Amino acid sequence: MAFYDLDVRFGAKKEDVSALGFTACYTPHAVELAKPGDLRKVPANAGLVVASSQNINLLREATKSSRISLLYNKGFQADVGLIRDAAIKKKPFEIPVLPFLESEGIQRAALMGRARFFIKLCLKLGAPIIIVSHARDIYSLKSPHELIAIGESLGLEYDQAKWAITEIPEMVLNASR
Repeated sequence: MAFYDLDVRFGAKKEDVSALGFTACYTPHAVELAKPGDLRKVPANAGLVVASSQNINLLREATKSSRISLLYNKGFQADVGLIRDAAIKKKPFEIPVLPFLESEGIQRAALMGRARFFIKLCLKLGAPIIIVSHARDIYSLKSPHELIAIGESLGLEYDQAKWAITEIPEMVLNASR
C-alpha cells in the first residue's frame, strides 16, 4: 500500500519519509487567494498546486481552474455550493493536521467541530478529501497511521481515512502530471 503526504512545507529527505512509512511526500506550489487576480499567478506547468483561502467565492473560482490540484478551505466554512463545485470537478479538499496540533483548548475544539461538519458535508456531497500534515520540519511530520487516527477522530471511518492518504492522493498525482 502506497501512503502519500501531498503537503509538506519543507524539503523532506527520502530516507526520513520512508522511515515513517510514506511512499513519498510532496511540497506543492501554494497559492494564497486574497483577491480575484491571484489565480493568474499560478504558472502553467506548476505541477501540484494547492489554492488556499478563507474567501469562499475565490475557492469556487479555483475549482474551475485546471491549474489547481488541491483546495484548502482555511476556516472549514461549510459552504454547500463550494463543496458541490469541488465534487463535480473532482478537486479534493486538504485537511491539514498541523492546525489541530498547534491550537489548544477551546480553539482546538471549535476548529475540530468545524472540520468534522465540513468533512461530513464533503462525504455527503461526494467531494474528495485528503489528509495532509502541513509539516514545517521533520518533527511535525506525522506517520500514515497517525494521519489515519486523526482522520478517524474527525469523523472518518478507518477505510475513508486510509483512502484519504492512499488512493485520492494517487489520483491527484496522476492528474497533475
